[in-house]
Amino acid sequence: MTSSANNRIYKILPDGSYSVFVQNSALNGLTGITIDSSNNLYVSATSNNTICKITPAGVITAIAGTAGTSGSTDAAGSSARFNSPWDIDIDAAGNLYVADRGNNLIRKLTNSSGTYTASTIAGTAGSTGSTDGTGSAARFNAPTGLAVDAFGYVFVTDTGNDTIRRLAPPSISIEVDGSDSATVSGPIANDAHKTGAGTSVLSGDNSSLLNLSVDAGLVKVSATNHVGKSVSFNGGNMEVTSGTIAIPVVDARSAATITTDASAAVSAIAAPYGTSLLTIAGSGVVTAGNMSASTTPLSIPGVMYVGASSSSKMPTGVATVPNGGLVKIMGATASSVPGATQLQSGAVLEVADSIAVPAHTGADIFGTLKFDSGSELKLGNGSTWARNITVGTAL
Repeated sequence: MTSSANNRIYKILPDGSYSVFVQNSALNGLTGITIDSSNNLYVSATSNNTICKITPAGVITAIAGTAGTSGSTDAAGSSARFNSPWDIDIDAAGNLYVADRGNNLIRKLTNSSGTYTASTIAGTAGSTGSTDGTGSAARFNAPTGLAVDAFGYVFVTDTGNDTIRRLAPPSISIEVDGSDSATVSGPIANDAHKTGAGTSVLSGDNSSLLNLSVDAGLVKVSATNHVGKSVSFNGGNMEVTSGTIAIPVVDARSAATITTDASAAVSAIAAPYGTSLLTIAGSGVVTAGNMSASTTPLSIPGVMYVGASSSSKMPTGVATVPNGGLVKIMGATASSVPGATQLQSGAVLEVADSIAVPAHTGADIFGTLKFDSGSELKLGNGSTWARNITVGTAL
């Protein structure tokens, strides 16, 4: 909690007790505060026209702007200029966004190895209005509040206009025509859209990519980090060719297949939703996250691990494991066990050692497993299975 009048930041404990975390004249006129994944605080010192970083140990550093100097200059570090910077927030890549109230601007501080470079992403300094538009064509009137969501959208309270405004993240198209191939190397910021019928290759570290929309064709991923905080399939498919790729959320709005090569793996795939079939295929391994919110039919002709953590679950929607498919239950909770699932002939459901699976009850949100003739249930040493099972029937 900030105290603007006292140049203080308070730490408040869950029991309601509080103490002064830092107090310093560098924090003159505190208005905005946010925190990163390493528990560093970032604050807007409005009266000083600076943005400051505060480490968990309480060390304060001005990362953008110069105390006592106002302006609207886009530059790195102390060369940047603000005019009464108000609220502040941080995105998943560690970049900061600032409501620069006195300038009627929305500013971005891009983080490159701890050096923050200011840029103007919306508005024109000194111009007041309420115009919707891109970049400098937009107009604000004393923007004060600001928040960034998981997909890179920036929401602004435009105080002088009594409105809430939304800034969409910039996006690129990774292929726009025909059946040609395109390779994108290195980071992709925010959104990427696969729109053509051919193949596009994403290589390198794509950790800055927030949303990947696969609208057509095939996207091949060869990366060292996330392919996106969210991947939506509006048409087209994805193949993971190397590395371990994290895809926290999948939105399958049309039939889609995620295929893994032998040397590749997809981790943290979670909460697919929509109305169309999502297929997990290939010789690599896919590890499920919490898929309990799913209404998407799921097909698993490949290999899928479930229950690697207590939050990892199979979907509540219909899942089909055809011949050659393998689902491994690795967690230790009943909620990790798939339900409303049909194992067709040749499919295997394998349960790791020492996992007890209780019988289906009214409180159990998962349905009964159905095994076709020729499918297998393998129980590890110490495992027990006391659940409703129907053999030789279809869903």
